[in-house]
Amino acid sequence: LSQIPVLAELPEGDLTMNDVLEDWVVISSEEVVINVGTMAQAVQYCRSNALDAVDLIPLNMPVARAIEFLREYDPIEYRKNPLAEGRGANQVIVISTDAFNRTGLMKTEALDPFDMVQATKRVKQCCATSFISVIAPRLKVSSGLVRSRREWRGIYRDYDSIPLAMRICEATVLAVLFASRKLLNKFSFASFILAPQIIFRKNNLAPRDLSISPISRGFNEAFLNLKTLINSPKLSGEVDKFESRRPYYQKELEQGIERFFEEPRTTCPWCKGGPINEFIRSKDYIQHKPGEFTLDKCATCGHVFQNPRLTLEGLNFYYKDFYDGLGGEQIESVFGSLGIHYTRRCNLVAKHIEPKNWLDVGTGHGHFPIAAKQILSNTVFDGLDLSESVEDAVDRGWINKGYLGLFPEIAGEIDNSYDVVSMHHYLEHTRDPLAELDASVKVLKKGGYLLIEVPNPECKWGTILNGKWMPWFQPQHQHMIPRANLEKALMERGFKVVDFEVEDSHQSAELLFAALFTLDSFAPDPRLPWLLPATAKSHIKRKVAFALGIVPVGIGALTDKVLEKGVRKKEWSNAYRVLARYEGVSG
Repeated sequence: LSQIPVLAELPEGDLTMNDVLEDWVVISSEEVVINVGTMAQAVQYCRSNALDAVDLIPLNMPVARAIEFLREYDPIEYRKNPLAEGRGANQVIVISTDAFNRTGLMKTEALDPFDMVQATKRVKQCCATSFISVIAPRLKVSSGLVRSRREWRGIYRDYDSIPLAMRICEATVLAVLFASRKLLNKFSFASFILAPQIIFRKNNLAPRDLSISPISRGFNEAFLNLKTLINSPKLSGEVDKFESRRPYYQKELEQGIERFFEEPRTTCPWCKGGPINEFIRSKDYIQHKPGEFTLDKCATCGHVFQNPRLTLEGLNFYYKDFYDGLGGEQIESVFGSLGIHYTRRCNLVAKHIEPKNWLDVGTGHGHFPIAAKQILSNTVFDGLDLSESVEDAVDRGWINKGYLGLFPEIAGEIDNSYDVVSMHHYLEHTRDPLAELDASVKVLKKGGYLLIEVPNPECKWGTILNGKWMPWFQPQHQHMIPRANLEKALMERGFKVVDFEVEDSHQSAELLFAALFTLDSFAPDPRLPWLLPATAKSHIKRKVAFALGIVPVGIGALTDKVLEKGVRKKEWSNAYRVLARYEGVSG
């Protein structure tokens, strides 16, 4: 709290709102009334600190809300980290007109809590390193609309799964501490109750209910945790978002899923030889869409591939609502948490070249390019993707130019020659990885570099955990390529392998995901529109399952952390990356 800036007082004079906001836009919630003086302070602060936007924290925000905000907001790292998820007081945002136009937001006044949260996230995406929160002493929340924590957490969609289970554990611990007769436990409970008095002692914020919080906090927390367990908040756009998709999925499923699979093949798609043998059987452990998927392995070259392969129609069905739609925000959070891996990928290339331009294939929303820009500030990053997410990456300012389509089909049309082309966890998703390598030759300069990172099918975890090994990732991963196969294919296309990493490409989460897959399969999210309609029983089952399951999930995560250094070897690493230079002469 002490690190969050406080706006300086400015005399209002004869300023009008139009004068102050000539090149600025105000996004505000239904809970506050804005004033000219505060807006002038905010605009002045933005201009003085090279910011495109600021989130304004009201002085009298309630204790529960203020603490929730402080738990999630790191004032030192927030601006530095372009991948940080947009968090704020969710009351008022002042943003430059140019930046606002990139957000695509339409409504700016009297936003309800759900829309205000979404607006905050979007502003952070479009102002990745030029948006922070500041305390506005003259801004106050109206007294009539105090949101319960249950509802506020629901706005963030955190009432489900692991966050819900953690809340239940917190409530249980507090109840035990309160009921205990031991002095140490009484002291622990008292420290929790009195925490707001310590946090806000410097008065950078002055929560309006601070004086009564020693009396009310314990009862409020118990009550709100109980309501979180019993009820799931129904907020604007939340239920309809799931139910609106049900007719599409029901129609697709009524026609059967057999049509989503091609005829099984009898030879290896990589070496065209064999024999091939069944290797792994798996379900869709993440979305829980119906179907069983088989990975076969070539006895000659070791290539692992989906057999039978999904048709294009099948891929569309199983990809839908994963990277966008229902799954968009969850995937956004996952990609936003991989900063260290983006840095390692970038550093591997930076050891060999300082590129002028870089094409990231399979870029999605551009998470890797915006992270890499923090290291290679003079490099221009472009992106290519089959999804319209690449267009959003341009709107965010995370890439310079976006190409929409299949790489092999549009490679010949790209009128630029790149110093670097990257494919991070991309090749395994494609129908013909060799065609993707051919396409990279068309867009690379002679002497340019191709950076590839893919899952390691030779990892021992893959056979130990079977279908619940995360990198098998069925039904999306169609090809799992052994490193020797990939390097040989690169050399045949005129590349020379100059560097590789195995240990640093490992993303340690094997046992965590295996535990989550088990738990989630037992009690999948009942709102999912490709499942049977939700019932009270299905909601209760999921809440109870995750409340009890937090122990094995926690053990899995802890074990992964303990084993992390020991398993970052070739035979245990779940991924590898290869850097190859294009020599311009095919083998």
